[in-house]
Amino acid sequence: MVKSKLVIVATHPIQYHAPWYRELAKQNGIDLTVLFGMQPNAEQQSTGFGTSFCWDIPLTEGYQWQQLENKSTDPNLFGFSGVDCPGIYQALKQLSPDAIVITGWHSKLLFQALWAAKRLGIKMIMRGESNAKKPRPWYVSLAHRLLLARYHAFLAIGHSNRRFFLNNGVASERIFRAPYFIENQRFIDDASSDAASSDAASSDAAKLRRTLPRRTLPSDDFCFVYAGKLILKKNVKELLSAFALSYRENERIQMLIIGDGELRDELESYVDKHLLPVSFFGFVNQKALPNTYTLGDCFVLASDYDETWGLVVNEAMACGLPAIVSNRAGSSDDLIIEGKTGYVYQYGDPQELAKKMLLMASDKAQVTQMGQQAREHVVNNFNVHITVQATLDALAFID
Repeated sequence: MVKSKLVIVATHPIQYHAPWYRELAKQNGIDLTVLFGMQPNAEQQSTGFGTSFCWDIPLTEGYQWQQLENKSTDPNLFGFSGVDCPGIYQALKQLSPDAIVITGWHSKLLFQALWAAKRLGIKMIMRGESNAKKPRPWYVSLAHRLLLARYHAFLAIGHSNRRFFLNNGVASERIFRAPYFIENQRFIDDASSDAASSDAASSDAAKLRRTLPRRTLPSDDFCFVYAGKLILKKNVKELLSAFALSYRENERIQMLIIGDGELRDELESYVDKHLLPVSFFGFVNQKALPNTYTLGDCFVLASDYDETWGLVVNEAMACGLPAIVSNRAGSSDDLIIEGKTGYVYQYGDPQELAKKMLLMASDKAQVTQMGQQAREHVVNNFNVHITVQATLDALAFID
């Protein structure tokens, strides 16, 4: 049994990380404290989402945490200096942990945590999202190599993240598989919570589809779903271009766009211009999200390199949807088993994406089977228990 006083440093509470913290806190021998640099308000949380909101599920329950003082003159979640907590040195000195997990290097706080832990002689574990898919200049790779050399162990969220660490000089024995996951059971339960039977589920989905804005087709048409911010890196314009090509071949398809963002007006104009059966649902909070996924038959993510993973794919799969994912999205190597849980397409090729969409729409029974296989894949291979065990293994390794 691992015995360790552990600190995790994060910029702010994140819905995908909270289950990891809660489960770690339950482990015998683990004394966990999470240090947050910021508790964003509704406006600060809205960056990229296109609307102000607060998450409707608890993010700070079930584990010990402390709030650091953010000294930034412009507190925010999008800029490097938006979370600036020089007091982390004193916090770590007072807590005196055996080890610290630092969740990336995208914020000043995370470098402050690295520097403080180094000065205090605390062993460090890295859990970052960067992957090997994105081409980088030599000097950026050099900076990564120098940064990662300071850490004692690494938690890899997926295959490409592991390759990133290996490519930057990290020894394989220092890397532990800690797959990116969501609360699988919550999504499974909530996706079916309003239905006592599959017939009821179909009826509810059909009823909700009829209430959607821009609804033009019968509720039993094959429905593709996208969920996420309507921002450049998500490449939704290419997705809509592929859908337009698909619609020319099969008029019994439709698309649901879940989310909001700066590109929404442009995307809606494109849909109007091409007379496409696409419904913009807007932002959906966590509690309603699973049932919203069930309105669709297949999920599609067309993101560029900056999509280091794409946890929306995990969410959709937990709700029983297969997925078509761009080869540039970090999760494509892990979540997509070609022809079984979905398909990968080459980013920048809407014609190929359209072919994969038409293939999905041609056999709804097969898609249902693929959705079941997708759910089993994320439940069995991308869950909190694997990531917690990886964290314990990393702690034992550096002990």
